[in-house]
Formats: sequence, C-alpha cells, structure tokens
Amino acid sequence: KLVDPLDPFVLRLHRINGEKAEIKEEKQATAIFEELQKRALVVSDISIREISKRAYPPFITSSLQQSASSVLRISPARTMALAQQLYEGINLGSGETGLITYMRTDSFFVSAEARGQCKTFIEQNYGKEYVPATPNFYKSRAGAQEAHEAIRPTDVQMKPESLAHILNPQQLKLYKLIWERFVASQMAPARISQRSVEFDAQPEGNGEQYTFRATASTIVFPGYMRVSGVEKPNSKDEDSDESVMPALEVGEKLETLEWLSERKETKPPARYSEASLVRALEEHGIGRPSTYAQILSTLNSRKYVTIEKRVLTPTELGMKLYQFLVTNLDALFNVGFTANMEEELDSIEDGSVEWTDMLAKFYEQFTEWLSVASAHKTDPVKVAGLFELLKNVENWPEPVKSGKRLLGDKVFYDSIRKQFEEEQKQLSERQESVLINLIKKYEKQIPDVAEAMSKLGYSEAYATAEHVPVRDSTQVKLKCLENVQFDEPIQQGGKKKDDRAFVESLRLQVTTGRSLSTAQLTVLNSITRKYASQIPNFKELESEMELDNAKQPIDPNTVRLVEIMKNVTTWNPPVKRGNRKWSDQAFYESLANQFANRGALSPKQVASLCKMISKYAEQIPEYEKIAGELDLPKKQQKSS
Repeated sequence: KLVDPLDPFVLRLHRINGEKAEIKEEKQATAIFEELQKRALVVSDISIREISKRAYPPFITSSLQQSASSVLRISPARTMALAQQLYEGINLGSGETGLITYMRTDSFFVSAEARGQCKTFIEQNYGKEYVPATPNFYKSRAGAQEAHEAIRPTDVQMKPESLAHILNPQQLKLYKLIWERFVASQMAPARISQRSVEFDAQPEGNGEQYTFRATASTIVFPGYMRVSGVEKPNSKDEDSDESVMPALEVGEKLETLEWLSERKETKPPARYSEASLVRALEEHGIGRPSTYAQILSTLNSRKYVTIEKRVLTPTELGMKLYQFLVTNLDALFNVGFTANMEEELDSIEDGSVEWTDMLAKFYEQFTEWLSVASAHKTDPVKVAGLFELLKNVENWPEPVKSGKRLLGDKVFYDSIRKQFEEEQKQLSERQESVLINLIKKYEKQIPDVAEAMSKLGYSEAYATAEHVPVRDSTQVKLKCLENVQFDEPIQQGGKKKDDRAFVESLRLQVTTGRSLSTAQLTVLNSITRKYASQIPNFKELESEMELDNAKQPIDPNTVRLVEIMKNVTTWNPPVKRGNRKWSDQAFYESLANQFANRGALSPKQVASLCKMISKYAEQIPEYEKIAGELDLPKKQQKSS
C-alpha cells in the first residue's frame, strides 16, 4: 500500500485476458515477466463471503492410524497397541476403567446417549452457541459394519489434562487426539469470512490484461475449532495460498516491491507413508480395520519395505516379490479382486449370496491361477510359429458385441499376438493351448498344417486338440430364459447384481462358440431355478437341463418353517441398513422361492428364518407349541 499500514503481501497471477492463467512455456513466462516490470497495480474488485465449515467425523480405525502417524509420529501398529490399552482399561485408583470405545471399527455411528452427554459437556464448558442446532451425523462408507461405534471417549467429562498424572506420554497424546476429535465432531460449524481481492496490472495502450488475486480469511465464529484448533490452509494447494491483507479499496493503487517468477515441474507421485498407505487401503476396499496395522507390520517384518522418516521404500526383495506376483498371479493380487472379495463376503453374511457358489467360482479361478504360476514357460520361438500358421486364416466369424467389448476368436488372437509381438510378454501354457485349439478349429484354411505342427514340436498336442462344444443342456437353459421377466438389478455393496445382464453375457459367450466354466454353469443353474415359475413345463425339462442331478433331500422341518410364515399378514416396514434397504417380507419371499425351486436352504438361511418367525410370533397360532417342536427362539417383543 502507498499509505499505512504498509505491510507487504503476496499476489498470484489469476487470469490473462479474462481466461485462467496457464503458462506452459519458459518463453511465455519470460515475456510476461518483462512486460509486468513496466506496469502498476490497482485494486479492481473486492468480494467478501462467509462460509460454514463442519468438523471432521469422529475417528474410525483408518483415520485414527493416519492422524496418529501424521500428528503424533506414531506408527499404525503402535497406535493400535496404545488404543488397545486405553480400551481394555487403565487403573484410575478404583479399578480398571476403559477410556475409549472399541478401536477396530469402520463406522461413524455414535450412540444417542453419548451424543447427549457430549451436548451437555459442550454447553457447560463452551456455551450454548457451540451446540449445533441439530445433532451432527456422519455417513459411513458403503459396506461399513455397524456393529461398533466410532472411536470416542467412554466418558467425555474425563478431560485429557485430568489424566496427565496417570497415563504415560504416548497414551495421553493418543487419548487427547481421540477426545478432541470426538468433542469437535459434536460442535457447531465454524464460520469463516473470506475476502478475495483482484488487482489489475494496468497496460500501456492495448496490451494483454493481467489480473492478480489475493485471499485472506478471518474466523467470525470458531465453532468446533475452539477444541480442535484453527486449521491452516493446505500448503500443497496453490489456489489456497492466503496472505494477511490490510484494508483495501477498489481503485486504490499499490506499490510493487518485487515481481517474482518460479519454475515448477510435474513431480512423480510421492512414495507412500504409513498414513497414506492406510488411506489407500481404505479407499480401495482392501482389508478391514482389524488388518490395516498388521499389513504394514508384515511388509516391514518380512523386509519387503524399509521405513525411513515414515516413508515406505520397497527393498530389492520386495521388488522381486512384486515382479513374480504380477507376472504369474496378477488377477489374484489385483486391487479390484481383493475389494470385490470383501464385498462378496459381506453378501454371504447377509444371505444374498450362497457361500458354496462363491467358493466354487473362486476355486476354479484359483486353480487356474496356480497352474499358470507353476507351469513351465512357453518357448517364444515355437509360439511365434503358431502365430505364423494362424496368419493363413482369412475367414473368421464376425465378433459379437457385449457392451463396449467385442468377443470372438479373431479378437482373442489379435489381443495375445499384440502382447507377444509388441509388448514382449511371454505367453502362458493356457494361452499356448488356446492357440493350438484355434489351429485345430481352422485347420482347413492352413496349408500342410499337420506337417508344420510336427516341425514345431506340437504333433501330439495338435492330434489331441479339440474344440469343446457347448452343452446341449446349456442351450436349453438359455432358450427357456428368453421370455423370463427378470428382477430389477440390485446394488450389493459396490457391485450391481443383474440377472438379465449376466444371462445375456453367457448367451454372447455361447454364440461365439465358447463353452461355459463350472462357476458360470453353477450360477446359470441357480438363475434358472430362481425363475422356474415362469418357465412352462419346468418339471419336465429339469432332466434335459441337467438340473435334477443337484437336488437334495427335502428337510420336513424346513417345509414347516416356510409354511408357518404364510400366517404373517402384517409386515414391519422396510428399514435402511447402511446403503441397503432391508425388508422382512422380501427376504422371506426370496427364501420361499428358493426353497420351492431347490428344495433346500442353507443352515444360515434356516437360522435367519427361525429368528424371523419368533419376531412375528404374535401372528402365528400356537407359537409356543410350535417353538417347542422346532426348537425356535423365544417370542420376541413386538416390533414397532
């Protein structure tokens, strides 16, 4: 400023000729820098707005480990050990007292009692204005298990300073971190006044228009920051750089002390710290709250990584392990596979997926992966000969489109040839076997094919190669499902379950002449039985569809359980659990439909059915007698 106060402040180039400033070349930067030396700055616009900033949610396992690592410099394993001590209890003079709730959780849920106690504490210690108008609730991520609360102090009245003479330094630091985070999460938002000022570097004549900007924030009402402390702007975000600005007026001229220019280059992603790796595990759905610290400990104890200044660096052993796994078992160690496995386990738990179906599918995949990993490597010279022979094939069947993908022999051939020739990837024995089968399939288009295969050393493999036809029973099942009215797709965790889409994908696979895997046949059988009521003459077609082989003896007690629930006429309204909508009626109808088609339920499904029967005991005649005969739970209180 040209008048008091004369305190300097920093501006950043914001726009050039009204467009966002993007300087990509050194030559452009130099020209702008030289041009600005001749210009004066004047205030062109001042805008002020007030924003409301909410507190962070209370800690869950992952966020506690991240904060303890970043703020307290405590490793995730040590954090969990300290939290275990605080949870199990500290001797406060009158016996062991647990100071925090269970520390292995991924839920932000806080009990009504704890919220009420915290509200009273905030009002008494900070004032009514620090109590939010409505209680603060935080949404847990999809798939979070609501069995435990968020991590919080068991008694909010027990301030950290009151325990300073009892807890050791690290215990006290961690308890203080948890206590402050919880109390802040239940307080009113902070109100912040943001002042944004724009400055024009006035051109001489018709030069380029350069607009600079500076921002400053003032806390109008601290809210939760009264406990957690004032948060500083993120120094890594250039747009968030703030200056301490004096009072300014539109039209006011300024003195430029110095024009600064800095060169920045794109940096590679930073190595993981313990905190950022825990965050990445959570974001990708890998592991559970109980396993994050163990994963890090294993990496360190097995010397797959070194930890220096909290930065994880892979060792030579770690790199060799990585190369082996991604080369031989890439699908098994794929991030998406691990996260999907967690979702499938959740689906098994809630009864929406049969554990036998999931294991059958996994076992088939796992066996294939292991065979690939342990297989002898293929000979690149011999494989190149196979590709040469297939170049003779000119008449390939037209590929079939499935969503955005094309399926067909030619598509597969082109794909693995690119891997082999352009990406220099070694083929697996399975891929080599598929190429031999393709040569057998299109042998009429390949001159002297038998002699050529013999010279390559494939005479025996070629002689025994065959194209596995699609089963007739599979064709019958797909034909029967053509006119079925499928259920609407449902979301299960982060995965969509769509019967129609799955059946259509199998239809496309069969159309291209590829047989179905054991896992695919298992699921197709399950879907066919599911819609049996819509398939004319289903009973007569069971044998033709090879569905009668999988029948199990019918349990008479299960028959009674299913029949008993038909007495229920008034159902409890559906409730929401996380991102899922739970309906007793829909669940019973799905079990009844499955039992009608398969003649059996899993032990877990039977247990759930028994529990549901006791829930609706008021509507079931002679319940006490039936409960004694079928060993049902005692009558539950009537749900409201």
